[in-house]
Amino acid sequence: MKNIGYLMTIPAIFAADEKLKQMSEEKEFPADEDDQCPVVFRNYHNTGAMLNLGAGRAFVKILSTVFTLAVTIYFVATLGHRGQKLLKTGLSLILGGAYSNMYDRYRKGYVVDYISFRCRWKWLSGIVFNIGDFAIMIGAFMAVMATDLSE
Repeated sequence: MKNIGYLMTIPAIFAADEKLKQMSEEKEFPADEDDQCPVVFRNYHNTGAMLNLGAGRAFVKILSTVFTLAVTIYFVATLGHRGQKLLKTGLSLILGGAYSNMYDRYRKGYVVDYISFRCRWKWLSGIVFNIGDFAIMIGAFMAVMATDLSE
């Protein structure tokens, strides 16, 4: 029962991300009228991996599946060990985001992204994310920090 928080993080991220993806697809986000707000909600279909790399290629689906399976196996293996809270939290964040994005890839053929940021750098303003992407990035950072701290 000590690992329930880590286990519940995965479906919580999945559910929140899928709800926001649904809202994005149904155009339920507020109109983007405030030029001062740094966060922009929009609907974008990403047929590739991160930053749309490999758009429309079958290997993206295969690689994301293999990655998610490998992280799942590693996560399950860590659950049996005491401690390692930072690593377990990081892995659960990664898996919540990965499962959500993988679900989209298999169900729709693309991943729904819906958050971007206004800033002075055009290249950054053009990137669109979803909550799953943030969970993967934060989780990866936490997992790397956990391995650095354990050495």
